[in-house]
Amino acid sequence: MGKRGAAIALTLGALGLAGCLSSTLPPPLTEEQLAVIAATRFNVTVGVEEHTDRRHSTRLIEALRKTLLFDRVDTLSSFEKPPTFVARVERPVYGLAGNSSKREDLSFLTIASLGIIPTFSEREHGLAFSLRPSSTGSEPRKSQRIAVHFSHRGQSIFGWWAFFQARNPDQAIGDLREHRRFTEHVAWHIVARRSELLHHAAGGT
Repeated sequence: MGKRGAAIALTLGALGLAGCLSSTLPPPLTEEQLAVIAATRFNVTVGVEEHTDRRHSTRLIEALRKTLLFDRVDTLSSFEKPPTFVARVERPVYGLAGNSSKREDLSFLTIASLGIIPTFSEREHGLAFSLRPSSTGSEPRKSQRIAVHFSHRGQSIFGWWAFFQARNPDQAIGDLREHRRFTEHVAWHIVARRSELLHHAAGGT
């Protein structure tokens, strides 16, 4: 194989590694917690403010929709009438949970070896956002802003070794945010603020 063929093989191999990711899931919720989530429904709408990096506000919309807790979740600009609550991404939660040049070198080795040499890294997943009644305007008082922060740290494996984790119930293959357990944790952290949400939805200050 010539240099050109090797380069093509390397590129295709690197592209194929995109799905070779395994991440540690947050711990499972208890049956009692799941029962509370299943019994909770907020008859409200949520408009999500656009983040400077639109990917983060899009991910928040997707995560909130998956919880099935709200009547409607959409971009704030798509509402003809003000939604009940406005959601704002307070901090993007995704990526390496620390800085390490060694991890970056391993990532290169993983690609160069077509996934044979895995990369192990500590990563943070979750959501950090706030909900405020739309009637409060863009600068609500601190007491009117409901903070919801779910953060989970765990090991991620990038490379073919990730597929050996497929049978591990505490590992997710691919994007961890697509896993049911991630959605359950997001829902639980929202349900934990149930009294505040109901208070503000009813017009409380």
